This record gives sequence, structure tokens and C-alpha cells, in this order.
Amino acid sequence: MSQEVRTFNISQPCDLAIDKGKGFLFVSTKDGHIIKLKDFKKIVKSWTFPITTNDGEAHCSVPHVFALSPSNIFVLSVESREIFKFDLNLENRKIIKCNGIHSYPFGMSLDKDGVIYISVLSESKIFKMGQKDEFVPFVDMKKNRPLFFFELPLPSLLKISNDGFFYVLDAGGNRVLKYGKNGKFVSAWGGQGLKNGQFDDPNGLAIDLKGNVYVADSKNNRIEVFSENGNFISKIDRVENLNFSYPAGLTTDENGFLYVADLGNNRIVRMKCP
Repeated sequence: MSQEVRTFNISQPCDLAIDKGKGFLFVSTKDGHIIKLKDFKKIVKSWTFPITTNDGEAHCSVPHVFALSPSNIFVLSVESREIFKFDLNLENRKIIKCNGIHSYPFGMSLDKDGVIYISVLSESKIFKMGQKDEFVPFVDMKKNRPLFFFELPLPSLLKISNDGFFYVLDAGGNRVLKYGKNGKFVSAWGGQGLKNGQFDDPNGLAIDLKGNVYVADSKNNRIEVFSENGNFISKIDRVENLNFSYPAGLTTDENGFLYVADLGNNRIVRMKCP
């Protein structure tokens, strides 16, 4: 594969989002920063999350997950169960409380109409934002799952494709679950292991314009690529003579590039999608 690789060093990158068409890449870091890059060359803005004490202990409210609309960036803070909404200059901050959600949210995505969806691992549910910023259940994975699942799905990350399908990382089963626009189960693939198509603690998910699905297979230190139906296409485990080390956040752009938050190597990697 011709990767056309470029890298940018950032300490402990967690998640990524690209402002398609404008050349801005947003990065969240494990120590609570949001960083804005221009043309993958320089940092043009950063913002640091405040210390929160919701659980009685002072800690940094680490940003884990991004979602972008044409005019705003949304950052999900797991610990405080809040969504921080900024304009694309990381200004004009608004806090959206995750009302109706009583456990830690782990994943977030926006549909084409800008509606926010959140996955809650401990409840095995996907919630949809309704009126007055109230989140209501959209998919109950305890009930809406295949019969051969012996354990409950634990939804971590969530991505919605351009054609409206929901792709969810199941942290418990090391799988990808696909749901339709109406929330009905469609398919699943993966499982614990090191073989092609298997995962160990996946922590990143992205979908390109062709509908291909990218999974950061974090503990196996690789990226796996699938068709929209879950057929294995390829894997990437090293770039520029350096193996991935716990890759996490993923995103793609309109020019056919894949961006990887290579957490253990303290870098962002940009390469051509396969």
C-alpha cells in the first residue's frame, strides 16, 4: 500500500476529528487538552479542560470523544457526563448536560441532521438527544442483539455513516455491531484474538467516503480495515519503520487520508486510505 505518510508529534493523543475541506484537525489528549492543527503542519489553537469535582475528587475532565457539525465541535467529557460545544475556533463554549443518562457515556456521534447520539457502556444502550437537551433511549442492546451473543454488548465508541448506519464498538465482546437507521440490528463481526478480523481492546472507529470501516485494534497495535458489511480488507501495523503502539482515535478526510492517534508513540499519523 502506498501510504504517503506524514506524522506530527503530540503527547498522548486520544481522539481525532477533521474539519473536512478546511484543513483543520482537532486532537484530544489524555491530559485534558484540545488541540487544533492547520494543514497538519502547526498548532493554531489549544484549550484545556477545567478541573472537576463531581465525584468528590479533583481530577481533569479528560475529553475522550469528538463530533463535528459544519459550524461546531462537540466534545464528550466522560467523567462529568457533559458535552462541551464550541465553534470551530474553540470559542463560545456552551455546556450541554447529558440529562437522562445516569452512567458514564463513552461514545458520541452526529447524524446528517446534527442530532446527537451517545452510547452508554454500562447500560448497553444508545441514547438520542430529544427536546430540551433530554436524552432518550434509541437502541436497547440487551433486547436488540443476535441470539448467539452470550454476553451483553458493552457499547463504547459510536460512529454514524453518511448513509445513516450506526457502527458501535462492543468493548465486552471485542466486536463491531452495525445497526440500521431505525435502530434495528444488522450485523456483527470480530471477536477476541489476533487473527485477521479479530480484536483486542479496540479503541478507535472511523468510516471513509466509500463506506469502509476502520478499527483501531489497540492492544494488537494495528489498524484493521473492513467493508461496510464486515468483510476483512487489510491491516496496518507499522508506518515509517515504527510499529503502532496502542493506536486509539481515528478519522478520515474527503481526500482519502486516514488519521491515527498513535497514543503510545505520542504522534498523529496521516496516510492514504487503502
